[in-house]
Amino acid sequence: MQFGFYLWPCFIIWGLDRAVRLVRLIYYNHLYFGFSAASNRLDASVELLSPHLVRLRMQRPPHFRWTPGQEAYLAMPTVSKLIIESHPFTIASVDGRYALAGTQPQDVEKNASETGSDDGTTSYWNELVFLIHVREGYTRRLAKSATKGERVKVLIDGPYGFSPNLDADDT
Repeated sequence: MQFGFYLWPCFIIWGLDRAVRLVRLIYYNHLYFGFSAASNRLDASVELLSPHLVRLRMQRPPHFRWTPGQEAYLAMPTVSKLIIESHPFTIASVDGRYALAGTQPQDVEKNASETGSDDGTTSYWNELVFLIHVREGYTRRLAKSATKGERVKVLIDGPYGFSPNLDADDT
């Protein structure tokens, strides 16, 4: 039997998906590919909280907004074996738009930039935190980087997924 008629379109769709993800990765992380001082600002710190849990913290890229329950694909060229290897992780931090009712993170950032003062809330709202369960392979290599105290390069793609609608729930 000849399955090429059905098989090749699947490879074409897969290849288009990979190409689109690569373009998104380059577009949203263009600071890494430029030779500017801002590229170091997007490095992430990794901390080993326990032998089975790593916390990855990085500054929020300017374009990145998320809602609770969403995930992002993280590519870490310094950790992965393949340069384009990426894995999804759920975002553990809260976007500032949801942190305090009635206060918008844009307002705090604008006030901090106008007055030249930062009370710490701006950096909180500009931080992405991922709590990563250590298993084998990729996450094990990430845990080894955390024990060495290294900062890792992180290319972020996302956010993906959706937040559950809890409006109908009373508790």
